[in-house]
Amino acid sequence: MKSIIKNLSSGLLAASALIGFSACQDDIDTPSLVQEVPVANLKPNSTILEVKEAFWENTIPYCNQIGTKENGDHYIVKGRVISSDVAGNVFKSLYIQDETAALPLSINQYNLYLSYRVGQEVVIDLTGLYIGRYAGLEQLGYPQWSARDNAYQPTFMQPGILEGHIELNGLPEPAKIDTLIISSLSELETNATSAEFMQKMQGQLVRVNNVKFIPQDGLDVLGIYHENVSQKIADASGTQLTVRTSGYSNFWNTPLPEENGDVVGILGYYYSSSDPSSSWQLTLIDKEGMMNFGNPTLPLGSKERPYTIAEAVKAENAGTSATGWVEGYIVGTIAPEVENITSSSQIEWGADATLASSVVIGASKDTRDLSECLVMSLPQGSVMRAYVALANHPENLGKKLMVLGRLEKYMGTYGVTGNNGSIDEFSLEGVEIVVGGSGTEDYPYEVGKVIGFKPQSTTDSEYPGVWVKGYIVGTYHDYDAHFETANASNNNILLAASPDVKDKSQCIDVQLPFGDVRTALNLANNPGMLGAQVELYGDVLKYNTMPGLKNTSKYKILSQGTGGGDTPTPPVTADGLDENFDASTSLPSGWKAVKLQGNKAWYVASFSGNNYASMTGYKGTAPFDSWLVSPAVDLSKVSAKTLSFRSQVNGYGSTTSTIEVFVLSSDDPATATKTKLPASWPTPPSSGYSSWLGSGSLDLSAFSGTVYIGFRYAATEDSNYATWCVDDVCIPAK
Repeated sequence: MKSIIKNLSSGLLAASALIGFSACQDDIDTPSLVQEVPVANLKPNSTILEVKEAFWENTIPYCNQIGTKENGDHYIVKGRVISSDVAGNVFKSLYIQDETAALPLSINQYNLYLSYRVGQEVVIDLTGLYIGRYAGLEQLGYPQWSARDNAYQPTFMQPGILEGHIELNGLPEPAKIDTLIISSLSELETNATSAEFMQKMQGQLVRVNNVKFIPQDGLDVLGIYHENVSQKIADASGTQLTVRTSGYSNFWNTPLPEENGDVVGILGYYYSSSDPSSSWQLTLIDKEGMMNFGNPTLPLGSKERPYTIAEAVKAENAGTSATGWVEGYIVGTIAPEVENITSSSQIEWGADATLASSVVIGASKDTRDLSECLVMSLPQGSVMRAYVALANHPENLGKKLMVLGRLEKYMGTYGVTGNNGSIDEFSLEGVEIVVGGSGTEDYPYEVGKVIGFKPQSTTDSEYPGVWVKGYIVGTYHDYDAHFETANASNNNILLAASPDVKDKSQCIDVQLPFGDVRTALNLANNPGMLGAQVELYGDVLKYNTMPGLKNTSKYKILSQGTGGGDTPTPPVTADGLDENFDASTSLPSGWKAVKLQGNKAWYVASFSGNNYASMTGYKGTAPFDSWLVSPAVDLSKVSAKTLSFRSQVNGYGSTTSTIEVFVLSSDDPATATKTKLPASWPTPPSSGYSSWLGSGSLDLSAFSGTVYIGFRYAATEDSNYATWCVDDVCIPAK
């Protein structure tokens, strides 16, 4: 599992636990202060994570008895106590933790802290005990029938049951407890249904730094007397986590701090079918778990405390796949035709860059060592490419660049991924990033910004000679906006921020003067241009009662890579699709393989005389984001707006890779508008290939104009890649 969560010693909790330990020795009936040190006779043979994995079921609830291993041995684990019920907020529960995971124990007993102190190591013979999931939380307990769920669920076990299975080992050592730092709450939100993540994280002692309480229902304290209350904390990104407080705790009436601070508690889980991302919960052990409010700890990777290049490289070597901000100096660009970076010679060091598609940031301005650098892509059409790319801005060499993303390998070397190049995902030393574009060719105005100019003149422009970027969504005729190609005007087009806009107030009207621009873009003669993303050069003026662009003299059709002053080749569109891949051992004309991540691409394979498109991660380097994109299809020329295909998989019983099918607005899946279709896929067999499975008839009636079909192969884990196959792709022509 790749995670942004790392270990940190919890000194404050340790100190709290030591206070509790010393207090219990103040007993006038105790004849001696000498305490016998307990030594466990049980010998651990399993980690907590191994046990949780072995007895995990995806159903909720369930409760099963733990048997023996295949060789007849009992399951025996050791762990250190990380919870205390002395403050009354942890109820009849004990949590233990080892270096792999944590295990909640549900026990029908109060004052468990008297027997099991924070930091106490225990060894438990689990065989004969019961384990299951209550509301999604995996725990030890005792089976109780749930009539609502028609299944057993774990509830409180009697103390005597546990006593026959548990032994203390040594004296409490709270300083040996590890508290896991959660750098971003979004990691919990996005992994709320991941079995692997839940097994690792449920029941752990965690710390979230620099968070703010978001009061619920106007309540300005943690809880209500004798009631259970949920409050919320939010991190810097605004992602929230529920904090549960019992009205029986001794700190329920603690006022909620108004400033930011740090929070420590037990990470619990209560499954929400309506919103699975909200299933994680935090339980404070005591009010000391709320600390540093007014002076919060800034997490490594925050914008205020970005990773250095050295820290980022260290994180990637540790395999943590951390997410956060990282800062370095612009030192170069990836050389052309490089797919897998293995040496410093594959970097164009300095300002003389051939391509604008990447950037290399180093530990210093003069770094020329690949091991001290991070590489990342500059997405096409993004704000970051417009401002950062050395090919367009050689003056950026040596400037400090701070970017937000995942610290993980990219093209075989240290890198940053997951950055879309938006304005809020980077900052560049000495450069003001303008929201909505600057009107330059590198950074065109967005439609919304042009609307905001509210031009009143039809002849005198306050913004002459500018570039504007948007999607063609219709034309203006008969004194109104029309969002279809029927009866379209040939002298103007409506431009919007997205291809699905059908609101006049969200559009600008673009004049198409006689000549190449009109020939290329008008919908009357080019209905396939509906939904196309374009960049246009002209003067911002009022046109047809709307904010608009007049005197349009230059254009770019981004989905085609065409434009300029000459009449472009009209988009090649197919009248439907009927592809069985049998004509050649390479991809048919118009089909393309696009690698957004990873070093493997779609190809044509053959078996028993049948050709088909195939993609596998075998012997490749994850993560993969690889696309098979069809030729353009004009949906006005098909007999039925439906898609069908067949698929097959070889995954050896399971797979960490997935395949999906999308309708795309262009043939570039990195920038296209993507709509996922609800297709069915075969289940990986235990060996060999599955049978071919038909997709059925997938409805395309919601789409119009020119579209592309994209099959996406994705994988993030470094094991068990599948081989996925696609054949007989069909959109029936007239």
